[in-house]
Amino acid sequence: MAGRWFFWIGLGVLACRSGDDPMAVTTGTFPLGTFSLTINADSTARLAVTEGDNTVWESPAAGSFVGAAEVETEFIEQAASVTIEENQISDCRNFDVTSIDAQHPTVTVAGRVTGGGCDAALTVTFTALDERQVAISAVLDDETSLNRIRLRTASRAEESFYGFGEQYSPLDQKGRRLPIVVQEQGIGRGDPIVTPVVEQIAPGTGGSEFSTNAPMPHYITSDLHSMFLENDEVAIFDMTADEVVETEVLARRLDARVLHGDSALDLIETFTEYSGRMEPLPNWVDQGAIVWHRGGEKQIRGFIDRLAEFDVPVAAMWIEDWVGDRETILGRQLFWNWILAEDIYPTWTDLVADLRKDGIRVLTYVNPFLIDVSTLGNFRRNLFAEAEAAGYLVANEEGETLLIPNSDFSAAIVDLTNPDAREWFKGVMRDEVLSTGTSGWMCDFGEALPFESALFSGDDPVAWHNRYPVEWAKLNREVLEEEGLIGDALFFARAAYTESPGLVPLFWEGDQNVTWDEFDGIKSAVVGLLSGGYSGMSLNHSDIGGFTTLLQGNLVLAARNDELLSRWMEANAFTAVYRTHGGSNAAANSQWHTNDELTELFGRMAKVYRALTPYRRTLFTEASERGWPVVRHLPLHYPDAPELRDVTTEWLLGSEFLVAPVLDPGQLGVNVTFPPDRWVHVWTGDVYGSADAVSTERVDAPIGEPAVFYREGSAAGADFVAALQAEGLQPWAATWLRRRECPR
Repeated sequence: MAGRWFFWIGLGVLACRSGDDPMAVTTGTFPLGTFSLTINADSTARLAVTEGDNTVWESPAAGSFVGAAEVETEFIEQAASVTIEENQISDCRNFDVTSIDAQHPTVTVAGRVTGGGCDAALTVTFTALDERQVAISAVLDDETSLNRIRLRTASRAEESFYGFGEQYSPLDQKGRRLPIVVQEQGIGRGDPIVTPVVEQIAPGTGGSEFSTNAPMPHYITSDLHSMFLENDEVAIFDMTADEVVETEVLARRLDARVLHGDSALDLIETFTEYSGRMEPLPNWVDQGAIVWHRGGEKQIRGFIDRLAEFDVPVAAMWIEDWVGDRETILGRQLFWNWILAEDIYPTWTDLVADLRKDGIRVLTYVNPFLIDVSTLGNFRRNLFAEAEAAGYLVANEEGETLLIPNSDFSAAIVDLTNPDAREWFKGVMRDEVLSTGTSGWMCDFGEALPFESALFSGDDPVAWHNRYPVEWAKLNREVLEEEGLIGDALFFARAAYTESPGLVPLFWEGDQNVTWDEFDGIKSAVVGLLSGGYSGMSLNHSDIGGFTTLLQGNLVLAARNDELLSRWMEANAFTAVYRTHGGSNAAANSQWHTNDELTELFGRMAKVYRALTPYRRTLFTEASERGWPVVRHLPLHYPDAPELRDVTTEWLLGSEFLVAPVLDPGQLGVNVTFPPDRWVHVWTGDVYGSADAVSTERVDAPIGEPAVFYREGSAAGADFVAALQAEGLQPWAATWLRRRECPR
């Protein structure tokens, strides 16, 4: 319906005037492409799909669907962890409509936000972008002091909310007020034992259940409602009420999209058209493990010999300390000066070439920080000095280089709003990182752009904070593109925001503790994979065994033992990548080379990972073409089984495999929740489950034989069993580990 209509809303009554017609109580329905916008007499507004009664978005039954506020906000940053403190000055919860302008496929609703000590103009525009999504833009008048916009959406108490990027606990965010701000995930993340101890030792580093390196303002619900924000500014999703979700953006403009799909996988596909999709990983990744090590050439070559002795398939050696390292209060930390440490790697080029001849790639490490190495030794280049002299570093509000504390040293961060700084840093990566034949790197950090800083571009750092990891990933990708290495080399990143999936070849989940718990241990890593999968983080993984070792002086609070490492090996063989990390204090942790049994198990699970190559490649294709995750929450394929919504200790690998790893110590079996299908146990051939209902059964899971099943009749399952037999891993029969106790 074209033309202009004028509406007044007050206390639940909508009045309409058209031309000289008398004012009358009415409703209005306006076409939006294949959608329609209905404004009801009870002051609600809803978007409905025209083909039937499917409601894509709807306002709550009570109250206005938009509002605004003026809030004084302080961001308290400690070790890249962020606490938000708020002082509300005014809160405008009424929206009085003054006009509606329908210009198909757009409807513009103009009015004023009032109440709570404020009165300001606000315009909301609904635009159909295609048959699957509608954009909602709410804009405040420039003259107002209001600095937040609120969009209110109807919900149900029983509705589950998934996504929001990579969230570690819980998976279902209903009932929570969730800030979307990129930050360090913290140590313990609210663990009632670990976090208080960490906070006493290093205030601000413990994190909370909301702390994550990779949040995104995006959700998909069990009712197939989906929305995301295009804003980079910090947002808050308040899902504490049963029947309403309030989405606030710390800005004067809110840009959202609401999505329509017949399934959650459809909604992921639509969302990833915006966020970008992840491409298949290089073929060499399939060859086996990506093995972390440090310590110099002699030690690296020694470990290569041990891997060969135990017939461990190796895809790459990830040599983190290629730049050298030093002892800090957190353990061994690298020199953040991205120049080869020739004293510990004197024949680095030969090492890389020798490994390449054996089919093993070499990966390194880079982050956007720089430290002044002028007093730390002899370095061929001091990148900090070069960047500071050229004005390439983020400055404070006085124009001086801003130094950010990290353990017992401070570092500056490259200003990615400066085009010259970006080109200079790309040159460093080309000349210093790639020139020796390496095949990629860990692309670390990206969370720490200070909220109080002065950027080269003049942009507001508060608005740029969440944008920084996207631009950091973009810079890394441009290096690979400009060198013609897309598809042959990769980088893996932990910090992310909405558009990161289209830029990052591979994600990893940051720094889990070397523990079993659901706050920040192995269980949280599973939740992170499931959550990130809803938000386009299709190719993701965690460090095998976790990262953060908890030490205080000579007191060991948490260190990785053999059993935890073994179970983490088993789990990660059924994800996108099988990669180790020694941890923040490698000497305190069990490692794959600690004893022969661990080395043998490490090789066994690397072969399991390799045996999955053909099927995993189909999942990589689905990720690149449709945005679907490799690791999937069970309801993605069984939406009609509400019992599966809370299952966060299992996953589907694609649609054909069910993975139920042991995630508790001292267990030689696991209680498996089976979706409504018949499932064949990979190792015994026994069949579990019911085609008609969800069921739970106890399944043996000795070390080396994780509880993994394939759908009965699955061609992929049969191929996997054949591949295991070809690897000599003896499925459906007793194996070398079957009767062993859990290692300690």
